Amino acid sequence: EELREVARRCLTALRDIAAGVEIQPDDIGVFRPATGMAPAKRDLVIGSKLKEPVQSGDPIIESNLVFKETRKDATL
Repeated sequence: EELREVARRCLTALRDIAAGVEIQPDDIGVFRPATGMAPAKRDLVIGSKLKEPVQSGDPIIESNLVFKETRKDATL
């Protein structure tokens, strides 16, 4: 189980990002170990804003994000 944790990857900040800044595709990368969000959630993270600043190398944590609004009725 410990080896599995080390082998998994997570979304990680590639630069310092201030609170309130909308996350752009070039702001995040995928690194080991997995202490943050899974790479499969990358599209959900892009466009979201941080509640608290993160430093380069820090994992992206779901509880630190304000997700962008998606409106299902936008085409109505």
